[in-house]
Amino acid sequence: MNPASTTLALLMVAIVLALTAAAYCALDLRFRFERFTRRLSSLFGLLLVVQSSLIGLQFVGQRSFGGGYEIVVVTAWGLLACALVFNRYLFADLIGVLVCGVDTALLVMAMLLRQPGSATGGLPVLVYLHVSAIVLSYAVLTLAAISALAYLLRDRGLKGKSSGRLANSLPPLATLQAFTHNFVLVGFIALTAGIALSQAWVVASHRSSIFFDPRESWALFSWALYALYAAITVIGRWKGRRLAFLVIAGYAASLAPAAVLSSLGTRSL
Repeated sequence: MNPASTTLALLMVAIVLALTAAAYCALDLRFRFERFTRRLSSLFGLLLVVQSSLIGLQFVGQRSFGGGYEIVVVTAWGLLACALVFNRYLFADLIGVLVCGVDTALLVMAMLLRQPGSATGGLPVLVYLHVSAIVLSYAVLTLAAISALAYLLRDRGLKGKSSGRLANSLPPLATLQAFTHNFVLVGFIALTAGIALSQAWVVASHRSSIFFDPRESWALFSWALYALYAAITVIGRWKGRRLAFLVIAGYAASLAPAAVLSSLGTRSL
């Protein structure tokens, strides 16, 4: 079996499944399918198996981890796994479309980044811990951004003269706000741990600090926005829409491609 061909085939299958799930969620907004959650859960489960196979194939075939392709695949897997855990709310119509859409985009990005190469040696434990923390943070913060966006849509629908079906299909504002808050705090803790571990690796390997890299500095800017969110929630000065906008701004900053790939790639480590 050719690992490169198998990986490409699995990626294509995963993209088709993710697009199918996104289309299914979108069509449910119009037609209200029976047993929607059960069918979507089965589709998500199959997609999770395919993405897990991609990760397993990477470890078995090349035994390397830390490049752009691997990071994007694991982030997509983490996003899907978190969505399955919280499927009671995240499968609600529009949120399901957003989750599936982001997962599809990540898989397409993985296909573009995929560059089969020779096997490399094992990486230090600090590197694996750093990568794991960063991947967890981006998966959870993606869900936080989705919840924040859903909050804004739901709030706009309630404040409008007539709330449409799209807004009514979303969970209550209190539920969305609670999910956003919890996701941001978990993601912020994981992101902080990832940054600290990267600096620990710098010290252990006697290298210069990676914070002098402009792209790493931009990643720190994203961390600062989430730190501001955590501080504001403790003080209790802001509520509702302004916090949602802050979460989306932090996520937009964290999605700067250069910041993501350079902070996770082997070059910066």
